[in-house]
Amino acid sequence: MKTLIQGAYVVGFDGKEHEILKDGVVVFQDDRIEFVGKEYSQPVDKKIDARGCLVSPGFIDTHFHSGINASDYILNDSTKTDFFAANYLAHGGPTREGAHAAHLKDVDVGQRFSLIHVLKSGVTTTFEIGGPGGEPQQYVDMVDQVGIRCATGPSYTSVSFTTVRVGWNTTGTMHAAAKG
Repeated sequence: MKTLIQGAYVVGFDGKEHEILKDGVVVFQDDRIEFVGKEYSQPVDKKIDARGCLVSPGFIDTHFHSGINASDYILNDSTKTDFFAANYLAHGGPTREGAHAAHLKDVDVGQRFSLIHVLKSGVTTTFEIGGPGGEPQQYVDMVDQVGIRCATGPSYTSVSFTTVRVGWNTTGTMHAAAKG
């Protein structure tokens, strides 16, 4: 099926560099772009009116953690005393107090949510750090179902984080407590 997208602005490539075309069009058939320019006179099977939108190639995200990013959007509880393991509000990681990590099924839901969310934001290729976890084939299947290009590798730790809580006691003296 041949599809034409009419955009307010289209980011195209002229063979040497990217350019922005005002009132441009993109024509693609199946998974291949056939035309980027100002006017297309050949017949098409479908037209998409995106005149109020930017039409661009897919973005590339070079640092992504699908197993923990979902909590930034759906579990944002800044009052939690362990600060979600002090790792960008990560619900999938164990807390400093030694609680167990999230159940694999919960991590799967978070990974799927995050992959869909990043795809909806215009990213078509991502580099997932630590994504597969203990079930790499399940992760590969999930990436295929979502329809995003993904390169991944094992996670690693190069530093240990410490959370420092600073407060004032009743006499006005500052005190700090470190956990790590």
